[in-house]
Amino acid sequence: MKIRRLFFLMLLSLPTLAFAQQQYYGTIASGIRVEGADPSDLDRVALRSGDVIRPENVREAIQALFDTGRYRSVEVDAVSADNGTALTFKVTPHYFFGTFTLTPESLLERPLSTLVRVPVGQKYSETQVQEIVAATKQILEEAGYFNVTLTLRSERDDVRRLQNIELIANTNAKSKARISAINIEGANGLLPPSDLSHALHISAGDVYNADNVDRGVSAIQQEFVDKNFLNTRVEAIPEYNAETNSVKLRIAVSPGQ
Repeated sequence: MKIRRLFFLMLLSLPTLAFAQQQYYGTIASGIRVEGADPSDLDRVALRSGDVIRPENVREAIQALFDTGRYRSVEVDAVSADNGTALTFKVTPHYFFGTFTLTPESLLERPLSTLVRVPVGQKYSETQVQEIVAATKQILEEAGYFNVTLTLRSERDDVRRLQNIELIANTNAKSKARISAINIEGANGLLPPSDLSHALHISAGDVYNADNVDRGVSAIQQEFVDKNFLNTRVEAIPEYNAETNSVKLRIAVSPGQ
């Protein structure tokens, strides 16, 4: 018995099939079944045993399965039989995002799901997974963990059609990075360095934390606003040293007018 697998894209722009596959058009469907789907979805397929197999009714059967919204791909197996051709519509179901966790949990003060917008309940997408991985790495850096590598572990719940994601972090360091030095540049003597350092409220030796740096940047900016400077811009530029697991913090000030 020879089996021919017919592949159809979701676009359903059914081209003329190769010669070896064309032989099945015009034959009688001796059996129709759906594999990997809810058995009730077979009722959606208008093609029935005894019908003549044509491109149009195969296309319509595929479209009917896609219209359920439960499947991301459909393949058709055609098997020659003495009394015609047996067709099997093989479907790959959509999975949906389930849980997201970060291991070890102690790295962040709050659960990952409260810090990263996770698409729980939405259709699973590798692109979205990579976006979450990138966002998680950024959050870990902001918390003081640099050079983080994340290992992705994905577990599939076939009963509920869920894809549960665990991100396992290797921080490459036993502790958070500390600030080795702070340079405030661009103030041009307009305000005393001591006032700027006091407003920044961060010292060499402190654990690096992006939230603390942001608060310090805002405080320096407010110092200039209080002195009637307009359009003051303050930017924090961290420079990480992997050998010492430390950050040199550069604060660039553009006082404005």
